[in-house]
Amino acid sequence: MWTIGYIHYITNKIAYITYSHVDQDIPYQLKCDKGLFHAWDIIAVGLQEHIYNGIANYDIIDIIKIQNFDISLIEYFYDYQSSLMNIAFNNFVTNSFINELKHEGISEIFIEDFLNKILNNNGIIYIASYVESISIDKLVNERKIVIEEYEYDKNGDHSYRCRINCTKYKDSYLNSLLYVYGSYSPTCCNNSPKQLPNETYSQAVKRIEEETKQQALKRYCKYEHLLHLLKECLIIRPLYKQEIEKIYNIAFKYMKYNKSCSQKDIQILGR
Repeated sequence: MWTIGYIHYITNKIAYITYSHVDQDIPYQLKCDKGLFHAWDIIAVGLQEHIYNGIANYDIIDIIKIQNFDISLIEYFYDYQSSLMNIAFNNFVTNSFINELKHEGISEIFIEDFLNKILNNNGIIYIASYVESISIDKLVNERKIVIEEYEYDKNGDHSYRCRINCTKYKDSYLNSLLYVYGSYSPTCCNNSPKQLPNETYSQAVKRIEEETKQQALKRYCKYEHLLHLLKECLIIRPLYKQEIEKIYNIAFKYMKYNKSCSQKDIQILGR
C-alpha cells in the first residue's frame, strides 16, 4: 500500500520519514542519489504490512516524490494526513473552506466559477467582464416564478399547501433584486408574500413578481454590482489565509511538519 508522508532529514543516505503521529523519523536507506530528495519533501511512502500477534506493522519499502506519483493510490491512516497533500500541491481549497464561504454568504459564482482565478490572480478583470455581460432586462424576462403545491403530512395533517419556486442566481447581488421566496398554508398566519384584502395567494405572488421586476429594472447598477462582488473578494482572501495557516498547523500538530508557509502559498495576500 501507499500512504503520504515527508522526509524530516537526511544523513549518510538515510532518510528519516514521518507519515503519522506514531510513525515518525523512521530510517529508510535511500536507493538513489540522496540529492534527489531533500528535507521536508512530501512523498508517497510504499509500505509492506506484517502481522505480529494480530497487530499490523509496516516496513517502508519505497519512497517517491508525491508530484511524480499517482495520488489516486494514496491511502490515509488518519484524516490529518491529507494536510500534506494540500501543502504539496499548494491547494488549500478544502471542503471546510468552501463551507465557510457559504456560511459568509459568498456568491456561488465565486465558489463554482471564479475561485481559482481569484486565488491565483487579482480576479478583478474576470469579475468586471462578468458584470459587463449582465443584461438585467434579459434576466427579468427569463426569470421563472412558479407556485408549487405539496401535501403537508405532520401529526395527521394531510392538507395541501404551496411554496414559491423562483429562479435562483449564483450571484448574491442579483438574488437581492430578483429572488422571491414564500409559502402558503390555509392555517398559517405568516404566509408570504402577504395578501392584500380580497387577494388570492396566486394574485399576491403575481403582484410581487411585477413589483420586483420593476424594482430590479430601476435599481440595477453595474457599478454597485461590481462593488458588491469586489467586497466579497475581500472576505475570501483572509478566509483563504486562515485555511492555509490551519492546514500547516494540522500538519505540525500531528506530524511535526514544520516547513513554514512559503511566499507562493500566500501570494494572494499581498495583492
